Amino acid sequence: MTEPRETVIRDHLARRLDLVERGLRLVAVEYPLPNAAGTRGRIDILARDIHDSWVVIELKRSDKTARDAIHEIAKYNELLRREKGLRPDRIRSIIVATTWSELLVPVSNFARDSSHDVRGYQLTVGPDGVPTGAERVELLAAATAPRTTPVHFIFHFFTEADRETGWQQIVDRAAEVGAGDLLAADFRRRDAAVSPQYGLYFAVGRMDPDSAPEALKVAATESEGAPGYQLEYEALRHILKHVFGASSASASPGTLRQIQEDRSWEVEGYRSSGVFGKLAASSQRDFFRELNGDDGFAEVHYFGTARTSDRGRWPVFLTEYESSLASNEAWRNLVRSWLQDVHASGEEADVALDVFNPCDLISAIVHGWPDHTWPLMPKLAAFAVTEAGHERRAMGALYWDGRPVPDIARLVRLLYPEPTSWQTARAFGDHLRRDLQLVESLGLQYVLVEHIGDEVRIWLVGEDGSPRAVSTVGQLRAEGWPKGTVFGMDNFFAAHRGQLRALATEYRDALGISPSLPEPSLPDTALTEPDDRPARVRHTEPRPVSPPAESDLKDCSEPAPMRVPDAVVGEALVTIADLSKDDSERSVAWHVCVIRGKAALIAAEELLDTLKTLNTGTDVRPGRAPKVEVADATRSDYVLGTCYLVGAEGLRDELRRRAAVSLVMLCQESGYREARRLLKEDTWAWLPRVVGRDSWANLLATYVVDDCSAPGEVRDTLAALLDL
Repeated sequence: MTEPRETVIRDHLARRLDLVERGLRLVAVEYPLPNAAGTRGRIDILARDIHDSWVVIELKRSDKTARDAIHEIAKYNELLRREKGLRPDRIRSIIVATTWSELLVPVSNFARDSSHDVRGYQLTVGPDGVPTGAERVELLAAATAPRTTPVHFIFHFFTEADRETGWQQIVDRAAEVGAGDLLAADFRRRDAAVSPQYGLYFAVGRMDPDSAPEALKVAATESEGAPGYQLEYEALRHILKHVFGASSASASPGTLRQIQEDRSWEVEGYRSSGVFGKLAASSQRDFFRELNGDDGFAEVHYFGTARTSDRGRWPVFLTEYESSLASNEAWRNLVRSWLQDVHASGEEADVALDVFNPCDLISAIVHGWPDHTWPLMPKLAAFAVTEAGHERRAMGALYWDGRPVPDIARLVRLLYPEPTSWQTARAFGDHLRRDLQLVESLGLQYVLVEHIGDEVRIWLVGEDGSPRAVSTVGQLRAEGWPKGTVFGMDNFFAAHRGQLRALATEYRDALGISPSLPEPSLPDTALTEPDDRPARVRHTEPRPVSPPAESDLKDCSEPAPMRVPDAVVGEALVTIADLSKDDSERSVAWHVCVIRGKAALIAAEELLDTLKTLNTGTDVRPGRAPKVEVADATRSDYVLGTCYLVGAEGLRDELRRRAAVSLVMLCQESGYREARRLLKEDTWAWLPRVVGRDSWANLLATYVVDDCSAPGEVRDTLAALLDL
């Protein structure tokens, strides 16, 4: 049977518009539209709705003609505005089709990008061409490109096999809390003699709150980490409770570039899980930019390009660089003003922006003085080139007003009373705010110097706080630069060489830092990006999820493998217990425990209390480690913290054994079993020597006597001592 022609369906539909939408009124069928700029057109059905808006209805009967629908709808809407003078907010479009297999994707895209309402309907037609029903088509939502978040981390491993195992564990643990989308990079040391050899850098992808466990969402509401990404931050914390490497380190957008530029490391390839598998065909450059955070998350280093006429890319580019300048309002405003000025010129231009914004002048002095401060200093390069070859270049840096600073050390001490204060501020991210205060007190300011042909402009923030460009000595003096010029940091360093040398020496001696010889973090020209060759990517899916292991320790929610401190916490506890260490080093170790969670902090506090007891009441706290109460700690947290002390293999035996007794007191028989597990090869041969002397050991001895697996000689001796 021959299918009815499209014109037959159209004429019937024109008489039954209520099938499509209640209240539609027919204006015309095959409505003609003149076109002064090209081919004329005819609208299948023109109607008006109950709000008197004009409705363009385009009918398509087969996939073959369905592809023309977008073109015709776009043309008719433009012609109604140009030839009939209709307002764009008074024009709507409806595509009616008997099949949507070819239409759904392009119409969905067109509807999202269109400035007016676009809808689709699936039409049901009888054998005679009479429409019998119309059902609205649910257009596709915008596809969300896989994106990383600023939540990054690094593990180091001794062997490549360990790294493979570690990555699978990361993927599995992340999937448990709905964080299955991960992107990672493999890197390794170039010197085979240095260990650990293998590194794994990974970032957590954006999570769907609906798929996250309720407990994680509750934790995220109380989390203070990664503002705006608390859910992903808590997912990372879950991973770190269950995955351990030879060592680990926190990371942030921009860290991967530092690894790439460090000649002691080599980036080997990339890994992915979840939706990041869609990026399998991407190049090395694409993976690097996404994982480094170049497209909007880089906190220290940003590199990006865009064309001023690209309506899709340019607005995004204007916001991307701001994350790297979030802590530097002066440069953020200056760059925004410069980019707006480039765009306002009216000439289409290709723009590139390279930002290095560490916001840590003390670090540049401590690590780079005297000859290697430049690679560690903030710097910025912005370029704009038009099709005609007109070029604008703006270079940013810190500049000095030329007024000598008589006592730099005093100004530094106002912000950092001692070197460990700076180290602590860096650990908690508070150095960014203090650095801006220090820069201002030293007569320094963030400035852009622009060259346009032979003209030189200086972009600076005026005394009223607004950005502006000046080009004369008089204008500079009027803006608060007394000598009518700006001096580079080389002038500032030369004028204060003795003071800065003393400051660098003080900090290096106090913190045990050796001057470094770094490679430039930002060369004078734009950085070389990874090339466009296809990236070597290994995609990993989580293994089938098994029920979580239940804890066999009374009042502790963590399973046995998680009740030992990781390498970072273990090393911190050993450092705290070593009273021969420098006070500042022990203070940093205590702060590490603060950062690593409640159980780690409880372990540190219990350790300090034990050390005080053993040292007859002597104050053994590090100077920068105030006594704190662990807020909202549960009994499970205290049990886990005690396990950390028993399981910290670097601690001296007496400290671990006292913690074992505390564990027995907290959890009775299950606490004893856990102490035996954590102390491993301990034969308890030491116990008879202290039972009669120290009452704290008596409880432990009663459990050893009842333990058939303990050495018989020790059990008999203890039974006699306890008169059992």
